[in-house]
Amino acid sequence: MFIVAKNGGHENWVGEFELDLPLGMLSRARFLVHYASKAQTKKYEAEVVELLGHKGLAVLCMSYDAFMTDKGRDVAKRFLVQRKCLYVLDEAHRAKNPATKRVKRLLASAPYAKIRRVLTGTPISKGPFDVWSQVQFACPGFWDAKGVGDFEVFKAMFGVFHNWKNPETERIQRLCVGYRNLPLLHKWLMEVGSRVTKDVLNLPPKLYTRSTYELSREQERVYDELVDGAFAELPPEGYVSSNMAMTLMLRLHQVCCGYVPMDHDLGLHMFKDNPRLEQFQEDLQDVTSGCIIWCCFTNDIDLILAHMKDKGMEAVRYDGKTSDDDKLEAKQRFSEGKVQFFVANPAAAGESLTLLHGTSVMYYSQNCRLLDRLQSEDRSHRKGQLNKVLYRDYEALRPGGGKTVERAIVRNLQGKVDVASQITGDELREWIK
Repeated sequence: MFIVAKNGGHENWVGEFELDLPLGMLSRARFLVHYASKAQTKKYEAEVVELLGHKGLAVLCMSYDAFMTDKGRDVAKRFLVQRKCLYVLDEAHRAKNPATKRVKRLLASAPYAKIRRVLTGTPISKGPFDVWSQVQFACPGFWDAKGVGDFEVFKAMFGVFHNWKNPETERIQRLCVGYRNLPLLHKWLMEVGSRVTKDVLNLPPKLYTRSTYELSREQERVYDELVDGAFAELPPEGYVSSNMAMTLMLRLHQVCCGYVPMDHDLGLHMFKDNPRLEQFQEDLQDVTSGCIIWCCFTNDIDLILAHMKDKGMEAVRYDGKTSDDDKLEAKQRFSEGKVQFFVANPAAAGESLTLLHGTSVMYYSQNCRLLDRLQSEDRSHRKGQLNKVLYRDYEALRPGGGKTVERAIVRNLQGKVDVASQITGDELREWIK
């Protein structure tokens, strides 16, 4: 087997084999995890040679990042050419854009293996276009037989496009404004794939709740000024502005979290009152078991950890600022119950980890990436979980109960879930409201 997976996730495969393979087969199997940092050593080359000549089951595990290096490509090609392989893409949603170098290389390597599989719990995180490359890898020729072998033809078949003229550049851009023919796509996918949901594991249910709070007067002023004119003064330091819709949405979300970056790299403007942090602290008092706290902003993680330290609460960190060794230690300490709080970014910890200790999950801040949401939810709600998992979302309100951008983020996620469910055939269940 040749397995390509998320960095860190490729290591987990060996442990899963050791748990699930029959002892007779396990005793005759040989495993090699590719580490880019060790790939140039003579010892590693000797291990590759031994794996290539092994008479029993030989398993090579490699990350997507390592696959893109010269050494990784060389080892992968030698393994695929010299062995009869089952070629697996784990978390295959990482191979969904056919325009990227990664996907081009993966597709080019596919014919070297007679048997191929793509595995993912979230095949569609943005829209129907996500599945083209995944199916193309597993079943070359399938899309050709359906008349959509060209990716642009596939997009035209399942997307609704309008021409839009950029008022600044006067260039005409073709924008996707919706999707169509989704039942047909679902029918086609069922010809080459199978969808197994976690219902077969008889897991305890997921429970959802929401904590709301009102913005402070200063937050409300800055929020309204940004909405009205995309500009807000932040005395005495400076100001914040945005002339792009996505950036404006980001800034509004940050205002709700209690701070906002100032223009010209003048640092963060921290609001004197932070009702979100106060509500968060109140919610923490009800947590009696392991708790995972997800944040999409590094500043939120910094803020939460500093707050917990002041309160004498111990937590571990898992994000882009955390070294590989510290990540491993953080996971072990939390999983063993030595620390109660696991503060993380979904981009770093949202996939491949098993965190069964976390039966309370808080989304202190989140983005519009459905992949981040669904994957992060399932770090604790997976095989082996015996307890109900409670998910808590935070939503800022304007004084009087007016909605903010955080309700729009939830609506965006719900819309993507609806599209994905139509394609995969999953039942559209109760989710965050």
